[in-house]
Amino acid sequence: MIEILQAGVQTSVQDAVGRPGWRHLGVTPGGASDAPALELANALLGNPPGAAGLEVWQGPLRLRLQGVGWVALAGADFDARLAGRPLRPGWRAPW
Repeated sequence: MIEILQAGVQTSVQDAVGRPGWRHLGVTPGGASDAPALELANALLGNPPGAAGLEVWQGPLRLRLQGVGWVALAGADFDARLAGRPLRPGWRAPW
């Protein structure tokens, strides 16, 4: 389980498809702004290519990861750490 302790500006959950066809109700199409990064992160984790992920535009973002699992980082290069260890974009790490 992932608990969001602090969300940066415009942190959101996005998938590859978004919500097309709902603009008439005021819903923007959305979807991942960096679709190749989302696809890479999902591939690193063994998820389907269009599965949802957290899209982070600006930090800080603080998460509490519970249980056992993997986390993947993809997209722009920025300072990310897991239990004090650096995480690099394009890689996955156990938690």
